[in-house]
Amino acid sequence: ARFVLKMLPGIDRPAICTTLPGKKGYTHMLDLGANVDSSSEQLFQFAIMGAQLTKAIKNIDNPTIALLNIGEEDIKGNDRVKQAATLLEASNLNYVGYVEGNYLYSGDYDVIVCDGFVGNVAIKTSEGVADFLQHHVKKAFKNSIYSRLSALIAMPVLKSIEGKIDPKRYNGASLLGLSGIVIKSHGHAERISFATAIDEAIIEVKNNVPEKISEKSKIYRWFNCLAYSTLAALISRILIFPSGDLSEVNYFSRIIVILLSILIFYVTKRNLVYPTVLSAIILAALNSFAV
Repeated sequence: ARFVLKMLPGIDRPAICTTLPGKKGYTHMLDLGANVDSSSEQLFQFAIMGAQLTKAIKNIDNPTIALLNIGEEDIKGNDRVKQAATLLEASNLNYVGYVEGNYLYSGDYDVIVCDGFVGNVAIKTSEGVADFLQHHVKKAFKNSIYSRLSALIAMPVLKSIEGKIDPKRYNGASLLGLSGIVIKSHGHAERISFATAIDEAIIEVKNNVPEKISEKSKIYRWFNCLAYSTLAALISRILIFPSGDLSEVNYFSRIIVILLSILIFYVTKRNLVYPTVLSAIILAALNSFAV
């Protein structure tokens, strides 16, 4: 699908997004396996895509967005998650912070963002736990004649619970970020499950989800331009237009400063946060030299 439809402008990689049932509502979670390793910028893009899908499907004007993490504190998590949080905080998205795995089904968040490796493990673990509970509930009700009778009494409640968490109702994961609409159905999907996936595709077509994602990704492209412009300004100020005490620094030292900035840019996998912050700090220092 990626090679045929191509990516939307401003989006690096597609992401698999599905709906999770919750105690208070429903949550869209992505990525669930399209990417094993994602940068902070790509997590930011996933947030944009998830927010736009939620707006289209659930008619929520300003969906809440959370990053899946090992804790809710700012100091928790790896560098990529922390950098993604910085990008989200600087955007106009409704970012509410980190969320731990035990809140995936709380319904407190409209969109939960993670990389594909973490997301796939989380969703497969959930499926395994559900299968485990279903197995032991059935086994317990078949233990004796009394348990079978209690099963008959509890049947309406059990049917109600099954209806709310039935995987058939949530079949059809969206592959977001492409210039067209792609819905991924489960391999062993039955008729009802497949119909659910088709309904999802129809809703996304009616709401023109790819175009809305493309429009929102302009925020990311704007941030991209801002960061590169800042780096370009830094290089120009150091090499071409030095002033004040900076003009007395030898040319070789100025080149080293530039190379360090570029090195940080690539070491952080083209992360724009560190170079931008570094550029701002150095530019401030250069301005003080010029005074």
